[in-house]
Amino acid sequence: MSHETDSMTALDAALAAIDAQIAAARQAADAAARAEGDLRALRATATSPGREVSVTAGATGAIDRIEVQDAALDVDARSLSRLLTETAAQAQGLAAARAVERLA
Repeated sequence: MSHETDSMTALDAALAAIDAQIAAARQAADAAARAEGDLRALRATATSPGREVSVTAGATGAIDRIEVQDAALDVDARSLSRLLTETAAQAQGLAAARAVERLA
């Protein structure tokens, strides 16, 4: 083989390797985009023990919804505040745990 043929063969091999790396990078980017979409859609809901309040949170910790039932009217303001805070924290923790599970 000539030096020129050897160089072309090496170039072809290098280009094939680059093409394979590009394809792998595209697959990784697609997988990352799917994972991001899954995480954005992830929600978890927690309900207080007496079912006075329910809180739904996303994987980022953002609270999407708070529902207060009529039973909450029988709870004093301080206790209701505590229920809301604790239930929100529980929903956020559940959402975070689910996010970790999905990424594992």
